[in-house]
Amino acid sequence: MVTPSSSTTNGLMHPLDNPMYEALRTEHSQYAVTSGSAKRFPADIAPFGGLPPGGDQDLRELYHPEETAVILGIGPVSMQGWEVLKTFEVIQMTHCADSSYSKYNGVQLLSYSAVSDMLKLTSLVYPSYFRKETASLGEYCGIYSENELIAMAGIRMKIPGFEEISAICTHLDHRGKGLGSAVTSFMIERIRARGNTPFLHTESDNPAQQMYRNVGFEPRAVLPVWVLRRTA
Repeated sequence: MVTPSSSTTNGLMHPLDNPMYEALRTEHSQYAVTSGSAKRFPADIAPFGGLPPGGDQDLRELYHPEETAVILGIGPVSMQGWEVLKTFEVIQMTHCADSSYSKYNGVQLLSYSAVSDMLKLTSLVYPSYFRKETASLGEYCGIYSENELIAMAGIRMKIPGFEEISAICTHLDHRGKGLGSAVTSFMIERIRARGNTPFLHTESDNPAQQMYRNVGFEPRAVLPVWVLRRTA
């Protein structure tokens, strides 16, 4: 089994072991809502929060009663004040620089005016985490057919040296055409051009894992995820 690389040569945790917190602490600090040592994205961007080891009470202060929090990597030590809705694991994959990319002429960068199209597509095939301001975190690309967005991918969490590709999705009527590979490869090229390493997260039963491997991703770690509801 792939397990997290829990330390570096300096004895410190690798930032990808706690990516939400590290993104909010560094590249996405301008979005961070903070209480003590805990941080979260604004609700209209994402339900994600993060904390260093400890800081349980701080995290609870960031969510309203009945609000849902999604935590990756480092979770609360105590679940007091939370209802656990779901726990699972994701495979974290990082990109190998030596891989080749598939090309597709129809891929284009999406402007903010395309948010309604992105919301329409993600509501069909990727409903959990994409919200009306999620696209403000980074650039997104997509493929249109007859004025309808049929495939997309974009950048969510950014950590110094790393950028996460997320919201990789294809309309159900257009699967099997290599569109997911095309938008993923497009984002890989743009991240690599900035000198950064692409990474992503996928559940173990996601059939897209083979496509991710085909475009050069390799498993790095298995990370726990908590979906929590703040109790009164």
